[in-house]
Amino acid sequence: LLDDNVPAHLRVSAFRNIRREQDRGRAAVVVEFEPRSGVMPNGDFERQAAAMAGTLWIDEASEHVIRVESCFRDDYSGTTRGSSLRIERTLFNNEIWLPSRAELAYRTNFVFGAASQWLAVVECTDHKKFKVETDSTIALPDAGR
Repeated sequence: LLDDNVPAHLRVSAFRNIRREQDRGRAAVVVEFEPRSGVMPNGDFERQAAAMAGTLWIDEASEHVIRVESCFRDDYSGTTRGSSLRIERTLFNNEIWLPSRAELAYRTNFVFGAASQWLAVVECTDHKKFKVETDSTIALPDAGR
């Protein structure tokens, strides 16, 4: 659940236990979420959101979601109940929140009865700021053609 997905979560999730905490030295608003009863999800992302519960950390100064910890309360599209996701972002150059770590504990059951479970961890480091300039010239066709 990152900033682009907030509208979907607002529609299908109930929020509770709102509080303030420090997260990596920054003031954050912490909100717990769970599926809202009686709401029919529209589209794949809302169906996924309606199967999840967890906690959001929102940076108070920038109003960006900086950490999400969530788990599947119900099965969703091959993902089994109990699978979890944790995403963290770090403020880079005091300008922009960039991904810093993601953990996915994925569980699935196969049609023939076997189960699979794996853990994926992605760490993003060494973010660098760069500038790109382009210069191009387009030659127009001859008018006599």
